[in-house]
Amino acid sequence: MLGLPEAPKTWHVVEAKSMKDTYWEKVKKLGVREGYFTHWVQLNTYCHLFGFERGLYICRNKNTGEVHCERIETDHAEAIRLLARAERIIKYANPPPRLHDDPNAKMAFKCRTMCNHLANCHEHSFARISCRTCIHATPEMFGDAAWSCARWNKPLALAEQKQACPAHLFLPSLVPGELIDASDEEEWALYTLHDGREWRDGVKPEPERRYWHHPESGSLFATLPGEPDPRDTEPLCEEISFAEFIKLTDHYAAQGE
Repeated sequence: MLGLPEAPKTWHVVEAKSMKDTYWEKVKKLGVREGYFTHWVQLNTYCHLFGFERGLYICRNKNTGEVHCERIETDHAEAIRLLARAERIIKYANPPPRLHDDPNAKMAFKCRTMCNHLANCHEHSFARISCRTCIHATPEMFGDAAWSCARWNKPLALAEQKQACPAHLFLPSLVPGELIDASDEEEWALYTLHDGREWRDGVKPEPERRYWHHPESGSLFATLPGEPDPRDTEPLCEEISFAEFIKLTDHYAAQGE
């Protein structure tokens, strides 16, 4: 905005809010930085990112219709600090600490009424399956909602992130239990859940199976105990691990696309 009577030649970023009387009176008395810090952070961050030195905060009292306006000076140092904090949270592999240990406590109203993850945080529920809950995915600090996948070595479009893929493995911190065993090569993890049950994320191969690859034909197959060794008739056959079997299956599937 340009043309404010107080500073007609200075550009301002404008933030307009409405709130109930209790909060409005506090903002009017103390100013937005002390009276409603969250709103100040929003406006100050916008000013910093757009390169503005001034912001205009407008808030309307929902109960009376009164309007409070104030100008702020951009605090670039605080904006940089808070943006760095946001980046740490985005990149952190574990959920942030709980606001409250007891969601039914009087002060925990935000847990009960404003948080979409109450069931995950307090009720031992699994997180939603998506790329963002998978150990293979990493948030990238460029673009809009950019993530990448180490499993498939590719960037992930937003639609892909929501859908996930068969290779999805939960971040251990998002499973309501304790990790007790895992295999990176075979891509599985074993947990003891909060109720004592064992749960396996991913697929552990049946130990009695043997896995084979025929490089010349590109065929892959498995044999059970007691079945003939395929090398007796096909010397080029090579025995491979289950992890190699999965990787080669993916490789040949990609070639056929």
